[in-house]
Amino acid sequence: MMNEKRKILVLQFIFLTAHLFLIFTMLSPYIGIAIHFNSNEEVVVTNVYDNDGWARYTNLSPGDVILEVDDKEISSIKNYKYNNCFVHGSSIKIKRNNEMKYIQAPTNSLKDTFQEIIIPSIFSLTVFVLTLFIYQQNSKVAFYLIGFLLSVSLSFFASTESGRGDIVSNILICVFFPLGSLFLTLFIHRLLLEKGIIKNKWLTFFKINSVICLFVIFLKLATLLQSNLLDVISTGLMLSYFCLNICFSIMLLLYFYVATKGSHHEVFFKWLILIHVCAFIPFIFLHAVPFIFNLPYLQDDVAAFTLFIIPIGYSYIVLTNRLIDINFILKQIPYYTFLTFIPTLVLTILVISDRFYTENGVVYFIILFLAILIINIVTLFLKEKLDFQLKDSFLYKQSYLSKNLNEFSQKLPSVMKENDLENLLLNQITEILDPQILLLIRLNKETLEFQSIDYKSNSQSMLTDFIKKKLKNTTTDTLIGNPNYLGIELYQTDSYVTYLWVSQKRNNTTFNMHEKMWLINIVKYVRLVHENLNIVQNIIKSIEKRDTTNHQSSNTLSRFLLQLGEQERIRLASDLHDSALQDQTIWYQKLDKVIQNSSSTLQEEELATLNKIKNGLLDVIKQLRETCSELRPNFMLNTDFTASLEEFCKKKQMKVSYNLKYEFHNFSDYSNNYNLTISIYRVLQELLNNAEKHAKASVVSVEMWEENDYIFLDYKDNGVGMNNSIEKYSEHHIGLIGIKERIHILNGDIEFISEVNKGLQILITIPR
Repeated sequence: MMNEKRKILVLQFIFLTAHLFLIFTMLSPYIGIAIHFNSNEEVVVTNVYDNDGWARYTNLSPGDVILEVDDKEISSIKNYKYNNCFVHGSSIKIKRNNEMKYIQAPTNSLKDTFQEIIIPSIFSLTVFVLTLFIYQQNSKVAFYLIGFLLSVSLSFFASTESGRGDIVSNILICVFFPLGSLFLTLFIHRLLLEKGIIKNKWLTFFKINSVICLFVIFLKLATLLQSNLLDVISTGLMLSYFCLNICFSIMLLLYFYVATKGSHHEVFFKWLILIHVCAFIPFIFLHAVPFIFNLPYLQDDVAAFTLFIIPIGYSYIVLTNRLIDINFILKQIPYYTFLTFIPTLVLTILVISDRFYTENGVVYFIILFLAILIINIVTLFLKEKLDFQLKDSFLYKQSYLSKNLNEFSQKLPSVMKENDLENLLLNQITEILDPQILLLIRLNKETLEFQSIDYKSNSQSMLTDFIKKKLKNTTTDTLIGNPNYLGIELYQTDSYVTYLWVSQKRNNTTFNMHEKMWLINIVKYVRLVHENLNIVQNIIKSIEKRDTTNHQSSNTLSRFLLQLGEQERIRLASDLHDSALQDQTIWYQKLDKVIQNSSSTLQEEELATLNKIKNGLLDVIKQLRETCSELRPNFMLNTDFTASLEEFCKKKQMKVSYNLKYEFHNFSDYSNNYNLTISIYRVLQELLNNAEKHAKASVVSVEMWEENDYIFLDYKDNGVGMNNSIEKYSEHHIGLIGIKERIHILNGDIEFISEVNKGLQILITIPR
């Protein structure tokens, strides 16, 4: 481990030493002229560059003879020149037409020199400070990353002087320019290795890559002093090696980004890809590739300006605890580009147009201000309109969250307990936000004590004073949030308040605006369902406490309970039909097929046993169908009311031991009044079931008819009967109490006429 730190210290020492030397060199202003030695060994100006140096700001011209540079004799100019092209100095003495003249570097040129030092120095200083933080990690990943950052920084700093022919700058470029690309490949490989994404060390590949890097460096150094074709070839080879390593690194990141898509590594890979693409692609395609193929290209110091993205990007990754959700940003850009394209175009035309220009600055300012204000108002108005129509098509994340919210709302009706509601919510948050920490926090209203439940590990979690303070100061509709956490009040009961605390997403990204809105909306759904659950629980408690034999419940409560029971019957009938009944039918068919195919090979006893099992399955199927029919009498929806009741009595007669006499006169059409028909059906069903279980009757008669605005139902049996006083209080007559509840809901009347051992007669009157 110490070896890595020593290597980093060596790199940092070289980095600082080289920068001090370069800064000292750059403090001497660059003249920006081309020179040659004439036959008299005089230094003659052959060209004054129009894009670099301070000579372009003076009257220096080709043909002038340079006698002194910074008050030094011409004999010492060889200390400044390289390839007979470039020299440094802040003043020169020239001979023009046998006249001696002094030319001093103008003030604006000194300002250019200062800027040439400041901008690269800011870059290098940022990189060096960043390496101090990375240095603490003490690993190979840290060493390779620091090597890459320092190499890029040194190459960028030396690029200006290298282009001017400074020998030290050229040596630094020759060494650290290809070395930086090698460090990048080593860094990315080692990073993938430590994260467990790859298993192999790729030793052979990196040995070959290192050998190629050394070959490129030595070849370029060997040809550094030669202004010939070999120098051009070695420069092209160095650029090619650099480009191939950079492209390989980016492709490697792209490959593993796709391979790990959906994991918590996704956003980290996307950030690395974005940093390297934005930093290197302009340099590769605007300088390196055109240079290699002998096409017009940008100067290296200009094309390399995008390298500023590297220290900025890596500083953000290293220093921040949470990464901005790059997916959210990248998906927002096309949409907002679409929205702002036309306004930007109009503003541009407005600013450059002569039509609105006036020499009166105040009037021109007012015109532009009003025009821009109107354009912004129209743009914002159109944005509100387009958000409803186009935003989901542009922003997949928002569309996905909206779809998820809709799916969540469809699951809520099946929730019947508070624990189920909380688990559903926490599962949904885990799926969408994937947090490292997910807490349900309860505040006891009496003791003001907090209790937290860590959902991710199902263990008690210690609450910090910071979280407690934040929760105590929150209100029902307030979302506590910053890039690192979200908190919100979930709901309240009489004894406690429940809060939700979400912290530290596993992919280390911040919570974006759409995720916050999604959380607020899903909590609103949960609050509504929790309130309904509380209402149901309170109703159940009130039912459990009341005296069912003496206390007549309200119509609203009774109707709610009976409708709830009816819905549960329908659900149970559907479950039985779709699962148990279908499975039994399939097994019956398979067994029947086995018996048919194997009847000739089976013994008689085995065949008889299988047939017995088959018949038993058939009986079970019939019983399930009858049960489903009783739970959900669909036949009542397909025929008229009278025919439905007659069909029910026919089927009932086949099951009971008593003689059932029934007569139903023609009724009006009640197909649109399901509550009435199902209530009468359930009353009749309960009467006949009660006769079978308790009455011990041999004859049961049922008659039903309409008269005026009422429906009349008369029931009579010759069973054991009962005492009228007992009927009102005994818990053994719960079925009859249920009948009374249904008739009461329909605003009807019911009368019991009975004596012990003299049968039972029930007279029911229901308004239509």
